[in-house]
Amino acid sequence: MNLKASLKNSYNLLAERAPQGGAIKMGFRAIRDFRILLELLVPQRFFAKTVVVANPANGNRASFKTWGNESSLWYLIRSFKRSGLSVVEDVSHADSGLRPSIEFVWHNRALSAKFQRRGFLVAPGQVRSRVDLSCGMDAVRAKFLRSAKAAVRSIHSQAMRYHIFACDSILKQFYDEMYLPYRNVRFPGNPLVKEFDLIRDFAKGSVMLAVTDSTVESHPELSDMLGALIIRRTGASATPDMPGIKGDPKAALERGVVEALYYFSLDWLHNQGVQSVDLGQSHPFLDDGILRFKSKWGASVEASQTGIHNLAVRCLDNNWLCRHLLANHPLVLQCNRQLPTANCQPPTNLAGLAYLTPDEFSYKGLRKLRRSRMIDGLRELVVVSDPESARDAEQLASQMPGVRFLPCYDLRYLGDALGLL
Repeated sequence: MNLKASLKNSYNLLAERAPQGGAIKMGFRAIRDFRILLELLVPQRFFAKTVVVANPANGNRASFKTWGNESSLWYLIRSFKRSGLSVVEDVSHADSGLRPSIEFVWHNRALSAKFQRRGFLVAPGQVRSRVDLSCGMDAVRAKFLRSAKAAVRSIHSQAMRYHIFACDSILKQFYDEMYLPYRNVRFPGNPLVKEFDLIRDFAKGSVMLAVTDSTVESHPELSDMLGALIIRRTGASATPDMPGIKGDPKAALERGVVEALYYFSLDWLHNQGVQSVDLGQSHPFLDDGILRFKSKWGASVEASQTGIHNLAVRCLDNNWLCRHLLANHPLVLQCNRQLPTANCQPPTNLAGLAYLTPDEFSYKGLRKLRRSRMIDGLRELVVVSDPESARDAEQLASQMPGVRFLPCYDLRYLGDALGLL
């Protein structure tokens, strides 16, 4: 495992510097190919587990099977709980015969084409959000969603301000008193927690941005901070990450301290001449809270090239749980062809996949779905529904740019239907 960790660090370093020269590109590709081979040969700490879920409203029960690590399983269970289902992780003998309705498989992305041929839906293991600052901060603010604009007004009304300084001297204190408490409240139970050594490596040559009240003039102490994060710059790009909150994290979230951290980061980086801001990775689900948070700042989504795992999803049954997944946790899919995005950005092979219930099959329902699920960087939003006729779906989709209907009455064959996109 030490060899794999060393290769991963080398891979990430070369990935950041790949555009700087042809020789580095060649080394980047060589290590990437060697990592893929190593991933196929060295056993992973992945495991298969079946989880039973139930709908408290009607008592319906179903199960899904996942092949992944502890963090991926934690995320799926948390997502289904958030959408109103009760979850039974320890499957009893009575439920052991319940055939899984959905299969989630995290796999080496070199094998994604094989999964697609078997009828799986393939999504990136992680998606990355970027903000383009090259057009100016005014253009970026114009792309802010309504919630981001409201957050900016709140930041200014509270007279918050930011400070930039070297973070080496207070890094350990920041990790213990701000980063970990915030993460434990924001993501309770997540087994994947970044160790201090990873934070220290990220912070080398970086600066810290801290948000305080207007009463703090300069050089704030840790006790003066409302929140802070670390900004690492690489050439014309920068990454603000590792946010931490001082005091009660829930109160700080309600006050908008996290929004202030990222808004001030964009503003400061623009003044420093940075062209692109990498807001980091998120899970490939359009309802993911972190992905939605980043998108409201005008970020565009793209497939992450840092990791080497993709997610394959397949509906094994045509029941309520499959429709619940697509209606409440729509996917970011990797399609076979690259096409221009809905807002005429560069071509991409990413598309959103959502489900529109028969009760919402109307212009109003489709507009609501598009507003809540469509984000920058997707070429289109593919909407699965059960309309009475394909002609009705085509007429409805023609009124909504960037939306394509896919009539599919049996979700077991959804992967085959999407194979032509």
